[in-house]
Amino acid sequence: MKRLISFLSCLLLLASIPFCAFAEDEPERLVIAMINYETGAQNFSIEEAFFKAHPNATIEYRIYSSEQFNGVLMNGQCDFDLAVATYSAERAMLERGYIQTLDTIGLMEYPEQLIDLSHLLMVDGKLIGIPLWEVQSCYFWDAGLARKAGISYPASAGYWTWEDFAELCRQLPKDTDGDGEPDVYLMYGTMLADCPYLQNVNPDMILNYLPLHADDMDTFFTEYFDLFREIFTSDALLAFDRSETKKHVLISYSSGLNPIDRAGTLMPIPVFSADEDYQMGGVSSLVLMQNAPHAELAADFLHAALSDEALSLFSGDETRLMAKKAPTKRVTNQQTLKPVFSDVNGIKTAYVTAGRRYFTSIYSAGGYSKAQAFREKLFESTFPGKSDFHGAVWSCLQEWYLGHISDAELQESVTYLVEMALEE
Repeated sequence: MKRLISFLSCLLLLASIPFCAFAEDEPERLVIAMINYETGAQNFSIEEAFFKAHPNATIEYRIYSSEQFNGVLMNGQCDFDLAVATYSAERAMLERGYIQTLDTIGLMEYPEQLIDLSHLLMVDGKLIGIPLWEVQSCYFWDAGLARKAGISYPASAGYWTWEDFAELCRQLPKDTDGDGEPDVYLMYGTMLADCPYLQNVNPDMILNYLPLHADDMDTFFTEYFDLFREIFTSDALLAFDRSETKKHVLISYSSGLNPIDRAGTLMPIPVFSADEDYQMGGVSSLVLMQNAPHAELAADFLHAALSDEALSLFSGDETRLMAKKAPTKRVTNQQTLKPVFSDVNGIKTAYVTAGRRYFTSIYSAGGYSKAQAFREKLFESTFPGKSDFHGAVWSCLQEWYLGHISDAELQESVTYLVEMALEE
């Protein structure tokens, strides 16, 4: 009997060996869901940091349509760990109990290394997501050049106003190399190739006001117009010229316009008053699903997003409002690093593993073009059926700048365009 027991014990031990080996070698898998768009899968810097701790893991990205995503949640069929969601979707999922707050994985406060979006992402004192980017007219502040010119960063409070912007205009341009010629400017002008005589104007102030406060144009022309005139025609604005190498700007729409090795900072666009927390755009965040099947991997991915490794890496020509400080390392290939998607059971799916390099995109939009695209979309939603509204307002500004119409005529023209568009 003793021999039989020993024999059976040996068999059980031998049988357990392959199982243990299999369990140890079982690949780790993290599933991230996105809604409608592939852009949520462009997380190269976070992936690089994540794979350092999980070199054998596979990240599975899935793109759901809005209808598919809602159906999966409502039917209790959610088998993904994280989701990339817009702010409105994020709040809706939180209210319905589909996602969990991040204090459950030790993130008790809003991360201090990120641009301050705590007014959006802290709900009842708890962090609800890690911001990946804001689709908005974000700026890139050249901190090294600013120190050289003796100019202080204007958004240290987490925001800055158009009055602060005008104050910078009054301090520039400056001659920092002592040759008697200005070499440091605030920012480039419009960069409109078809309007060479309008290369050193900045219409952002009015173009940002219109979609936010279209029903109150009188306030713009009574309270902000003098400030707008000063900003629009400031000498601190530099005509864009790629051949120019001796003149530089403190603020740009894309870090591609400034050397990445300068100590830079990503900054929000100005607001019209200190109590205005509306940002031009929408934040997209990583959120943690309530019953994430691979909860530990999901937590590690979220923590990786806040690591020095992720925040220091700059890939392609993207400008994301995430870290306060600009990245210090750059992926030199200028194409967007994107995973390749294919159809898997009706869902567009991509698999990412450590060491992969995908150079599938031939176009990479910088911060400026992203901002312009968003602005166009915002105008279209504010003024239905008026996709040319932006161009009409810009035409009025050109006529005013050239002296063909007066201040009063500009106000009348813009107000008329707004009223007619809103009526439609």
